[in-house]
Amino acid sequence: MLDEEQVTAETLSATFTDTAPGEIAVYDKAFRTLSRMAVCGPTARRLIAEAEAALG
Repeated sequence: MLDEEQVTAETLSATFTDTAPGEIAVYDKAFRTLSRMAVCGPTARRLIAEAEAALG
């Protein structure tokens, strides 16, 4: 999200920009939800190590 007026998204084959308020709201909600779920630093390294161990 660039701001509250424009969203730019990239897919595997294209980049698009959306300025429709309803669509921006969808991206804003998704961004906020995913941001709350994100981990970094030692927590992320631990989760990656646990996933590697589970794969054997």
